[in-house]
Amino acid sequence: MKRTVMGIVLAAALAACGGSAAETTAGASTNERASAGGEGSSANTSDAPIDEVAAGNVVDVAQGDPELVAATGQAQSTLDEFIAALGAVDPSARGHAVKTTFRDGAIGEHMWVGQLRWDGERFHGVLDNDPVDVRNVRRGDAVVVERADVEDWLYFVGQEMRGGFTVRVLMERRARGE
Repeated sequence: MKRTVMGIVLAAALAACGGSAAETTAGASTNERASAGGEGSSANTSDAPIDEVAAGNVVDVAQGDPELVAATGQAQSTLDEFIAALGAVDPSARGHAVKTTFRDGAIGEHMWVGQLRWDGERFHGVLDNDPVDVRNVRRGDAVVVERADVEDWLYFVGQEMRGGFTVRVLMERRARGE
């Protein structure tokens, strides 16, 4: 199972898409966590595709979830668009971030990195999440993300979210009550 922590990024996305930011907890961003043991190896054994815990901020998602795999593929196939936006001088664009996996032994958490700089090969930024299981990084740590390791990207122009493919999947599920 993967676990997703919903927070500031989702709150901004919800607000941009007409949702309620009150549904999330301030101070957190979106992150997913997964055990290396494969599907069904999480301590949460619910058969539901998403199981919200921890006051609505953590969502478990099955590893290999087809919608999230497709969303990650979409993020990778449009990454050049994000890189161009990151380098553009547009005062209305804000909140540029990429999602990647951070590993600590057998545990992996999918977390957002902001305050980005692209050096032509990789992103340099700051971890925007409070890790739930991974203990070898902390919110605010300087990190490097390889292009091939980007699982999602997003930024905002005005109230419109660009990218955020995995966020959209999770928002749609939340809207359906899953």
